[in-house]
Amino acid sequence: MPLAVHLLFGAIITALIHPLGLGLFLAFASHYALDALPHWDYSIENIKSKKWNNAFPDFAKIFFDVFPVLAIIFIVSKNPYLLLGAVLAGLPDILMFSNWIFPNKILLFLDEKIHNKTHYPEQKTRLCLRALVTFLIFILAFYVLFTATVNSPLTGSFSTLSKTSLNGPR
Repeated sequence: MPLAVHLLFGAIITALIHPLGLGLFLAFASHYALDALPHWDYSIENIKSKKWNNAFPDFAKIFFDVFPVLAIIFIVSKNPYLLLGAVLAGLPDILMFSNWIFPNKILLFLDEKIHNKTHYPEQKTRLCLRALVTFLIFILAFYVLFTATVNSPLTGSFSTLSKTSLNGPR
């Protein structure tokens, strides 16, 4: 699943699930649940195979996938907790990327094991169906993000939120 979808769902879950600690944990866990669905992924083979001289296009894909979504989440919510939920939802891919660079580190290895067990096998479904599912999830996520941040008790500026406890404003 493209990181943008994971980030959006992480922000949504953080906005809707309380207490805040539970929302953040579920944002992280949502990564594995989303990857279990049929979906499309963009190729980052140069990074996986450590062909660093050819990896710039792969890093550009990741940059243009991640940063616009993080900016939209911040603009819509102005809420650092929703950004944290988004980052936690993307963390499993960051850990997997780290395992490619630093293999055999136990935490990174465990994440890759979980990732491989929960990830939907690409060969099971046609590319057009996987792309359609990814697109529909992405559109749904944007819609829910805009409606969730309007109605969430976590919506507000950082100064307002810093007065709340870790468990949220309840």
